[in-house]
Amino acid sequence: MATRDTDRHKVSRIFESGAEKRRKIQEKEVKTQELLSKTRRMTDFIQVGAASSATATVSDVENPEYKIDVAEPERNRGYADYTTADTRTETETGVSHLDTAAVTSSNSQSNLLNAVPVTDSSSQEENPREPHEPVNDIGMWPVVISTEFADFWIRNGTQQLQNCDDRLFEERSVKQKRIIKTMSSGDKKIYRKCSVNLFDREKKNGELVKRFWLCFSPTTGKLYCSACKLMSSSRSQLTHDGFCDWKHASARLAEHETSKDHIAAVVSVARRGKELGIIEHDMIRQLTEVENYWRQVLKRVVSVITLLCERGLAFRGDNETIGSANNGNYLGLLELVAEYDDFLKQHMEKHGNRGSGHTSYLSSTISEEFIELMGKRVLSEIVSRIKESRYYSISLDSTPDEGHIDQLTLVFRYMEKAFPVERFVQFMPNQGHKAQDMFDGLVTFFNEHGIDISNCRSQSFDNAAAMSGRYNGLQAKVAEKNNLASWIPCAG
Repeated sequence: MATRDTDRHKVSRIFESGAEKRRKIQEKEVKTQELLSKTRRMTDFIQVGAASSATATVSDVENPEYKIDVAEPERNRGYADYTTADTRTETETGVSHLDTAAVTSSNSQSNLLNAVPVTDSSSQEENPREPHEPVNDIGMWPVVISTEFADFWIRNGTQQLQNCDDRLFEERSVKQKRIIKTMSSGDKKIYRKCSVNLFDREKKNGELVKRFWLCFSPTTGKLYCSACKLMSSSRSQLTHDGFCDWKHASARLAEHETSKDHIAAVVSVARRGKELGIIEHDMIRQLTEVENYWRQVLKRVVSVITLLCERGLAFRGDNETIGSANNGNYLGLLELVAEYDDFLKQHMEKHGNRGSGHTSYLSSTISEEFIELMGKRVLSEIVSRIKESRYYSISLDSTPDEGHIDQLTLVFRYMEKAFPVERFVQFMPNQGHKAQDMFDGLVTFFNEHGIDISNCRSQSFDNAAAMSGRYNGLQAKVAEKNNLASWIPCAG
């Protein structure tokens, strides 16, 4: 398990120059264009010609590797629904006129010649094929998925694309040779192929869950992810080239279904299904499980962060390594809670100390985000109470922080029911030491939060000339906008 020897907050960051960033962007665009230029298009796979020039030879039809049983249309319709035209025979030679679709895969051993029967010209003119008509074989889908195409499959479901059938796997799956050495009979050759077991995922409690997103293509003999192919923009074997590494299939599929891109694609499909009025129960269940899991993690994280913020305690220590004695109060409290909470304990064992790039919600980054969100929520609550009280008093002063940068503090005094309260609201960035600069910062804060300066009834600053000056001080600037805001020295 990876460990972090140093705190990333204490390591000096190296920033790239603008020219270096532009050069990398240009190189990335060039690589993307080269990759797209190498990607095969649908026109490379399907060639539709005239009936007279597409006559299949007897050897092609009799070749068991390329043979398609045209006498059983129902059998082939499951994965070649686009080949259901009536067969027209030629009485002189006894050979059918077939419009062939030459399908070429990246693996030369899985080449397949789909025999597609054609009808006469009159029937083709009456029922022309739409260019965007969906294909029932996921391996024959276009590289660029249109919105209409995606909506069609989200609306109708992708179960018919799964093709989970042992007989189909035996006939069409890409096979990988494996040699087993035995003492008695010598080397024995067996072939790995796609298995029905890959379409189920076993939970830790032994429950089997269907992988509704996993689809087998009879044309290419490989596996694809329907959710990622419809909604994800990332490129992988399960979305473009097809997956056929049967030796490591279980591990690779488990990694894929827990990846960020796959989860985002499933969420996108579920949301689009809701917009279309379709509810995919399997997708919704998986989405709900993921949401509930991370919601339970965040509940515990937020409780620890809230406690440390309320007590004013430090978060970070010398490192961010779970199990270290110097990892700070934040991780220390999470470890303490995990001793009595099996859920958090399992989460920390599985996701802890995995380094950057792995989602765990245990790092200092998520702490900073939650502190910022909590601060915004508290500020919003204080501002709403100031507006409800209506009349208020303000106090401004500046103090340098550890970086020797002046931070302008803003404090409000107002009445809550029958009791006076004083609330610190914000450290305002350095506005400058002149009265006009501080006044502009104060007016900006009022405008951002919708506070009316005309309701100010008092202002309290120190006796510095920039603050208390009768003509050009900050109190004079505020009095110009509201003459009811009386100035009182803060010492009083």
